[in-house]
Amino acid sequence: MRVITAITAAVGISLIPSLTSGASAGTPGMFANQVEPSSVFDGIRVGMTVSEAKTALSSFAEDVSYKDGANRKRRIKDAGNGAKFYVLLSGEVVSRIGIEAREKGLVAKLTKQWGKPAQNVNAANEAITSWGGAEWRVDLSCRQELCRLAFHRSLTAAFFGDKVGPPAALARLKLGMSREEIAVLAAPFASGNEIPAGPEDVRLSVDVADGRLRSIAVGGLPPQAGELLAAAWGQGVAVDAKPTWFNPAAGWRARFDEKLQVLQLTEYMPVMALLGAGEKLGLPLIGLTEVQLAKVYPKFQASTGGGQVSLPPTEFATALTSIGVQIDPLTGKAAKAVFALPFDSQAQKDLLVAVLERKWGKAQSQVKNGKQMLTFPTVKTRVRVVEDTANQLLVELR
Repeated sequence: MRVITAITAAVGISLIPSLTSGASAGTPGMFANQVEPSSVFDGIRVGMTVSEAKTALSSFAEDVSYKDGANRKRRIKDAGNGAKFYVLLSGEVVSRIGIEAREKGLVAKLTKQWGKPAQNVNAANEAITSWGGAEWRVDLSCRQELCRLAFHRSLTAAFFGDKVGPPAALARLKLGMSREEIAVLAAPFASGNEIPAGPEDVRLSVDVADGRLRSIAVGGLPPQAGELLAAAWGQGVAVDAKPTWFNPAAGWRARFDEKLQVLQLTEYMPVMALLGAGEKLGLPLIGLTEVQLAKVYPKFQASTGGGQVSLPPTEFATALTSIGVQIDPLTGKAAKAVFALPFDSQAQKDLLVAVLERKWGKAQSQVKNGKQMLTFPTVKTRVRVVEDTANQLLVELR
């Protein structure tokens, strides 16, 4: 449950004689008949930009006295009898909608209208009273005589879509986009700040590294998020003990951290894209000069006698795929490459070996210095694989 911790002084607020009466004729009732926002919030939803909600917000006045720890701004509208409708803005995005009113008799009246509420205590040890409906949840918290209600739209599997990738307002973003391209498609997110997504207290943020979109974080997920992800994308595969989903066509990988309630979407390279078809590696490597390597791999780091190529992680790893390259001093071309294929279980190891054998033929196995070594019967490329103690297969190409 979420609570607005910064409470401003309330002056001259009287008791609420009626839940559905307005301040004057033609003013919407303070509370809807079911658990959902009053019609006064029509056209205003969390996740909308100020521009998108401009017409509906025009009847709300800026509350210049409001301050909170998140540096949000507040707009308010008279709800009648001293109460207020309020809209919190995080930058140019709506972050919360709710009602501020006096406490006396409020819970009893809402219970009569919406049914028996749930009682909880939040992380700040504050009591929370909640009512749940088909699409909305309302959280009420009080300090002294002043209460605030916040309306939260329920998170559903539909929020994540049917394919692994950025949700909601970020659905059109693609890996590798520049900050300028992100600004065109999803302007509020170009800064990299956390932005309210709409349902619950879910927040979205993008990470642009080296001028390219590398990852997207979906934070503030509710306890049932894992079930919703499984409903949207099917059961995940365990990678480092975290459920993980893949979209090979788009290059997105999603990993859910249940402890932190965060979904991390990052780029990855399927093992088959790395290995490719035929005898050669899927990516150009052996036989290239240092200049050619730098052209193909902009992040190629040259060193004495060779260098290193960094690629996105495979589906079985979380760290970048690092390929060490050795340059033949006589030809000036890459003569040897070594990279690791991590695995998380014996089943994953067996799968990797099967993939390698489909590419390079049945391997001959031997144990050397306590390590299993696989040698493949290739013609032009010498391939040797060693099982490392760090749960990874070291692939050596010559």
